[in-house]
Amino acid sequence: MPFRRKLLLVAALASCGCGYVGDPRPPALDIPRPVTDLRVKQVASEIVVEFTVPELTTEDLPLRLKKAEVLGGPFGREPFDAGAWAARALRLDAAGVKPGPVRLTCPAEPWVGQEVFFRVRLIGHRGRDSGWSDFVILRVAPPLGRPTGLKAEVVPQGVLLRWEMVPVRDGLRFRIWRRSGEGEAAAVAVTGTMEWLDSGISYGEVYHYSVQAVLTGQGVAAEGALSETVAIQPED
Repeated sequence: MPFRRKLLLVAALASCGCGYVGDPRPPALDIPRPVTDLRVKQVASEIVVEFTVPELTTEDLPLRLKKAEVLGGPFGREPFDAGAWAARALRLDAAGVKPGPVRLTCPAEPWVGQEVFFRVRLIGHRGRDSGWSDFVILRVAPPLGRPTGLKAEVVPQGVLLRWEMVPVRDGLRFRIWRRSGEGEAAAVAVTGTMEWLDSGISYGEVYHYSVQAVLTGQGVAAEGALSETVAIQPED
């Protein structure tokens, strides 16, 4: 065989290679990772449920989520029975939930004065679930009102805010929200009185303020609606 033809034959054989077939791998289980950051609070007359759907399965593969099941319901009778609780619990509407942050709501009115349990689980496209999250417990309070009559006044120490609130409940506090320029509003303080001094202002800057009632403790995590917003531009 001519030398040139031998070289072509060797090159052809090398290009084919000798592929190695690895050990067969079992199909992926596609089990969603469990939710670990379930949070529940009351905002005015609604219950707000928030959590994050993990983006990966337990095998570190991208999650193909079939659905999320979110349940909420009162404690029920002693001793607590998770199965009996689930049978009576409300199933929150979680249609369209995807990996990432999730925010769901439901009315608070049916549960006012009760201790309510919440939990969530995820189900992958093969029907396997993540297992239930830990319970989060919320004591539902009568909805908080909205602060009224918010006024802002420039004083030598900064900007003084005053407002009104009816009725006033034991333990009621107020969260102050402030926005300046093109930024987002941010919570800058919490106070137990119906006035607050903002001493951290800059002259010539325009500030927008609003106030929100909050009630926490003994299982309660309630917020009211924001007050109207007032704007002021302190001048030196």
